[in-house]
Amino acid sequence: MTDFSPETRQASRSKIGARLKKARRNSGVTGLVLAKKLNVRNDSLSQMENGKQIIPAELLADWCSVLCVPVSSILSPNTVDGALEEDAVFYMTILSELNADHRSLVLKHLEMVYNHERKERERNRAP
Repeated sequence: MTDFSPETRQASRSKIGARLKKARRNSGVTGLVLAKKLNVRNDSLSQMENGKQIIPAELLADWCSVLCVPVSSILSPNTVDGALEEDAVFYMTILSELNADHRSLVLKHLEMVYNHERKERERNRAP
């Protein structure tokens, strides 16, 4: 059973924020520069890095893209295969350079291919 208590959510926010801060520092990017790139206030960025403010999913994706780190390494740092991580960084970089309409098209196509393969796997498992 998953624990969604306020304490658990706060602890998760703190861990994610700490990983983001570490990734930012490892990238040599200051908080002020990152805040400008993400179009957020510097104090808000600090609050998010310290686990005191929720990080919207879209902002998390942009944040990781700017730092060239996979989102998965921030959310689940011990579960990602190295080659998959490299692919994720590469494709996140490409996606970040597309305009919103083209990015949406690519992601819709990816979802369509994924759903098609998932249905095929289910068919192959059926007796």
